[in-house]
This record gives sequence, structure tokens and C-alpha cells, in this order.
Amino acid sequence: RTHDHYDDICDDLGFSVPQVQFSAGMGYALSRRLTIGARYLYRHDRRGNDIARLWGGGPEATLLLSDGNGMVNPFVGGYLLFARGERREDGRALAQGTSVGLQTGVRLMMSQDASWLLQWGFQIDRFPDLVDAPLQSRGATIGMGLRLALR
Repeated sequence: RTHDHYDDICDDLGFSVPQVQFSAGMGYALSRRLTIGARYLYRHDRRGNDIARLWGGGPEATLLLSDGNGMVNPFVGGYLLFARGERREDGRALAQGTSVGLQTGVRLMMSQDASWLLQWGFQIDRFPDLVDAPLQSRGATIGMGLRLALR
């Protein structure tokens, strides 16, 4: 595998930090602390990663690590996406892959129904349908988002 860009510790550990990643989700609160739902993700990776682009959707779950009454609420979560992608080497379409992600962060309450999310995570993408060998990548993510609750 050749890299166009050396990323120091990221390359030494064998994972990529994507340049652009967009994710959106919708969930249903089973309790004050546990939410289940669905997530869609699109990623365009400009690093020397074998997977140039990835998109897909699937189930997710999020657990608050507090009672949810404070202004700052830590959380953990995870998702399993059924993904498609594009191989960097030859631009070939990749189908029937998966992306598994774990994330943690804090929810900063602006009001009872709106909050900012600061989060970081790790994801593993795998496309097993190649003849020569499965294609996979590992990535670290950091980001922020907006959460709106509908009643």
C-alpha cells in the first residue's frame, strides 16, 4: 500500500483521519438515557487510504453516561452501517461492505430540546467482496453536531 501523505502517528498506527465526513441520524428514546435509531454516513478520504469514498446507513445506539439533567452530558454510542464505496487504486465501485463505529463525547445543552454534540470516535470499514483480498480501513473521527429533540 502506498501513501501520498505521511500522517506520523496515524500512519504508524495504521489508521486514517478522513478529510470530509458527513453523518446524520434519527433516533427514538427508549428511556432518558438510551436512544436507538438509524444513521447515514458519507466520507470522502483524501489520504492514502485504500477506500477513497464510502457511504451507507444502518442502526445505531447511544447511551448517556449521566441522568441527562445537567448542562454537560457524556455519552457513548455505536453503529453498524451497510456500506458501498469506491476503491482508490482503480476507482472501482465497492459493494456489500460494512462500517462499524464506536464514539464518545459530550452533549452540551442549549435548551431542553436542543444541544451541541462534541464527539470523537473510531471506525473500521470492510469490503470482503474482492477476489485478491478483503479491503478494509480504520479511521479516527472528531466532530461536532446539533441535536434536536421532537416531542
